[in-house]
Amino acid sequence: MYIAAAISGVGAGAVYGTCVGNALKWFPDLRGFAAGLTAAGFGAGTAATVVPIREVILGYGYEHAFLWFGLGQGLVILLLSRLLRAPRAGETPKPSMRLTHSLRDYSPLEMLKSLAFWVLYLMFVMVAASGLMATAQIAPIAKDFGLADQKVDMLFVTATTLSAALVIDNILNGLARPCFGWLSDIIGREITMGIVFTLGAVAYWGLGALGHTPYTFILLAGLIFFT
Repeated sequence: MYIAAAISGVGAGAVYGTCVGNALKWFPDLRGFAAGLTAAGFGAGTAATVVPIREVILGYGYEHAFLWFGLGQGLVILLLSRLLRAPRAGETPKPSMRLTHSLRDYSPLEMLKSLAFWVLYLMFVMVAASGLMATAQIAPIAKDFGLADQKVDMLFVTATTLSAALVIDNILNGLARPCFGWLSDIIGREITMGIVFTLGAVAYWGLGALGHTPYTFILLAGLIFFT
């Protein structure tokens, strides 16, 4: 299971890194917003599949869910990858003067020799680990709080607390990326990260301390994924 998860993670990372890297080349003047919009597909896109995947697992087992959705994703990637290309000379605007940008592209070996890369890598691992932990534990936490099967009314739709939280979490996870990417284009990357990480810490604490009712659970879980 661990080997299969690692292989799928490498595949997802290859797609993610390629898409984001290509978007940055097309929009050097709005790098944060472009990266955010691209990454939003990875966050908000999962909201559309929460219920279908759950129904396939309940009806046919998790093996069929992995197989069918895996083949579907692979087909989409193969088809849409043909549309990706790097911009040619003169096709993109000049980089924004508000933020510092490198004047040239660095090779992979040059990147691996820089301290900034390893600091960013450590930050990515820490942020991703907490996010994946939250993703994996939202359902057990809801069950521990006795909220998982309680009904709530959200936008004229009645659903269980857990189902509503999972859908809203993924939507907010997607919205956060272009929102904070756009903000970082205006106020800078470091200040934006400071704001996001602080709000995230408050959200994690708040879910444990205050998330014992259906609506506070949905709200605070959503704030975790928004940050």
